[in-house]
Amino acid sequence: MDKAAFLDLYDQHVRRGPADVRTEREVEAHVIRHVPTDEHDCWIVWSQLTGDNADEVIRHERDLFLQRNRLVEWKVYGHDQPADLADRLRSAGFTEEEQEALLAIDVDSAAVLESDDATEGEVRVSELSDIERVMNVYRGVWPDHADELERRFEQHMTGQATGVLVHTELEGAVVGAAWMTFRDGAQMAELWAGTVIEEARQRGFYRRMTQKRLEIARERGMRYAAVDAGPQSRPILERMGFQFITSITPCLFDPARSTLKP
Repeated sequence: MDKAAFLDLYDQHVRRGPADVRTEREVEAHVIRHVPTDEHDCWIVWSQLTGDNADEVIRHERDLFLQRNRLVEWKVYGHDQPADLADRLRSAGFTEEEQEALLAIDVDSAAVLESDDATEGEVRVSELSDIERVMNVYRGVWPDHADELERRFEQHMTGQATGVLVHTELEGAVVGAAWMTFRDGAQMAELWAGTVIEEARQRGFYRRMTQKRLEIARERGMRYAAVDAGPQSRPILERMGFQFITSITPCLFDPARSTLKP
């Protein structure tokens, strides 16, 4: 994979591309914001700053969300400028979260799991009727994000079906789930929110749900699949052939926890 070419594609179609459904895309000279029309968290998904204007732009964005009383996550990618952007965000009152890695794979070159890797459980494509059982997994693993995830799943699984949810069933119970959306213009699938309950980990379920999503992406005509990978999933994905593209450092500003005043 040509990593530089992929990163250009990712910046253009994902970071600078359309917002999610029911989310306003606010384009400024130096940043692009995604602001849900309800009260869910906001994102700064792209920035183009210099050492001369970075601090001023950061303060403006911080104060804007302070006035709106909305939590915002500024996603800092490894190639973003200036190179010390995350440090400047911390100095302005943002909190740095655990670093992630942007990984990608050419879907056509992805290896197919051997049959003996799938000896227990069953990976299925979820229907709307499965949502409640699937959400029990997310409420247990990521309780703070479950409501937002449920909203996204239901929106993307209706209408034009711009997203696919898969889950793993073991002895009649849902033990894992994983999500994906499509950027048709870039022939890119984005893999999100893959998790397995603690009691069912280390048994290959996350890997098999990833393989299922890659198969769906291939059928849909996607060329690439991309993942924001944490430290738990990154080794699994790299063993499957995903390549490291760049780092991602989430930086949060939460007005509710700030001593600053609007």
